Amino acid sequence: MQYAKEINQKANFEYAVDNAPDIFRRGGPASQVLLQFQKFPIMQTEYMLDMLMNGSKGQKARFFVPYFLLAGIWGVPFVDLFGTLLGGLLGEDWEKEMKKATFEWASRGMLPQESKALVKWLWYGGIPGMDIAGRVGIGGFGTTRMPKDVREGLGRMFGVTGDTVYNVIRQTAQGNNIEAIKAITPGVGNILQAVAGETKGKRGRTQTRYEEPMSRVIKALGFMPIEESVRRDRDWVINTEKQRIKDEVAEAIDDYIRAVESNDTAAKQKASKRLSELKVSPLQVMQERKRKRMTNTERTESLIPKKYRSEFRDIQAFE
Repeated sequence: MQYAKEINQKANFEYAVDNAPDIFRRGGPASQVLLQFQKFPIMQTEYMLDMLMNGSKGQKARFFVPYFLLAGIWGVPFVDLFGTLLGGLLGEDWEKEMKKATFEWASRGMLPQESKALVKWLWYGGIPGMDIAGRVGIGGFGTTRMPKDVREGLGRMFGVTGDTVYNVIRQTAQGNNIEAIKAITPGVGNILQAVAGETKGKRGRTQTRYEEPMSRVIKALGFMPIEESVRRDRDWVINTEKQRIKDEVAEAIDDYIRAVESNDTAAKQKASKRLSELKVSPLQVMQERKRKRMTNTERTESLIPKKYRSEFRDIQAFE
């Protein structure tokens, strides 16, 4: 009986307060509340280390092979933490850069279908049609990345409760009734989304359509269809890259204008080359030079569409 109890605790862990990791208890009630959802990743890491150090070859194969087949890169403990720290040194988001690179590699490869399947396993796990990696793996534990939005920030501070309250209010205000129901009871919400065949986002806009019957089944079961995850990540990479290019264009235009004003021939040639690489037209440069000579008020008023200018005439007349 004692042996069975020890095996059960070793495999399924003991979540009692007195078995919480020391870091959870040293911070008092605050750290216990903030880290209450992080016990499993730490205990799983301890189990994996024990397996590596003391397990037989057969035990290691039976555990790690299916684990990494399901979890992909997210099976590596603390991978997000290390990636975020490295990205901080390089000034890049490691996950976005890695996904961009692997998506491009898979699309350009000599065997695109096989390459895409490999990349999908890496990021989303080994079950066809389903994004399971994040649920199985513990690679997201310990991340230091900033929250992407208010919902994620509340989720980190207050766990499921904070995420639920915020999401119910937000979705209800936008008229997304199914999404509001899902925030309260995900099981029912997933079934309703599967039946509707789509999810809604801001202003009632369609986010994802579930066109394949299997995708609807996966969604109804409470899992994320892999095509939804792929589209989400693809949109994320594209939008961040668009912003990066926009920032580079603004910087290149500013460099050119400074070079012209300082009469620096070498800097002007270098800036012109950069503008050409970014496909910036002379009109864009001229417009920016004009905006730089304007005051903030003049820039604000110049951006008012002509059809609405009459509505702001009285405000502009107030001095």
